[in-house]
Amino acid sequence: MLRPIAVLFGALSDPSGNALFNIRSRLRTLTFYSELFAVPALAYPVTETDFQRLTELLEMETQSPLGNARPHLETLREKLAESDVVGPLDLPPDVVTMHSTMYLHDCACGETDVYTLVYPERASIADGRLSILSPLGVSVFAQRVGDTVKLHAWDNASSRRIGRLAFQPERVGAFNL
Repeated sequence: MLRPIAVLFGALSDPSGNALFNIRSRLRTLTFYSELFAVPALAYPVTETDFQRLTELLEMETQSPLGNARPHLETLREKLAESDVVGPLDLPPDVVTMHSTMYLHDCACGETDVYTLVYPERASIADGRLSILSPLGVSVFAQRVGDTVKLHAWDNASSRRIGRLAFQPERVGAFNL
């Protein structure tokens, strides 16, 4: 990556007299290299705290009588396995984390609901507190604003788009909720 930068600056002192052309050419080279070595977006950015707590929670749920009868828990386990664990200050501001409050738009009927993603003991769908262990909770966890998630429950499929985050604890420094 240093080579294109050195080549770019070499064009400034080019004795051929056609420095402007050389600079444009070198900029195209620099753009090519920057795209080639660009850092991809994190697959599932998850904070260290969320990763640890959810891993422990899944371990306990697997041991319960219903543990293996809920396929969405396997989806959560896969998300955690594929996640990029980051510190709270490195988390992008548009990612749904635990205790995030989000606007979810139902793509079929056009209604928007507001939910806060919580641990099971605090869940109350009537109060807008969505359990991480619910199919919808698993679907929205670690997703980004603008993402559309698909739910499959029994013979019914639906889609929800994450409209915006009204609250993300990491954005306001609330790292230990």
